[in-house]
Amino acid sequence: MTNDSLLIRDAFDSRMAGQQVEYAVLVPPPSSSTGPLALIFHLHGAMSSAGILEGAKST
Repeated sequence: MTNDSLLIRDAFDSRMAGQQVEYAVLVPPPSSSTGPLALIFHLHGAMSSAGILEGAKST
């Protein structure tokens, strides 16, 4: 088992946007959780991206 956080990238078809929308999820290392975790949304736009999660990823 690894102590690294996991960055998951995927996309879904959005009828509202009329195209595929990419998203990313940063999952903490398994050893860091002793109970329920808070769910934090990082909404971005206008010159930012989900790439900020890569910088937050622990190794």
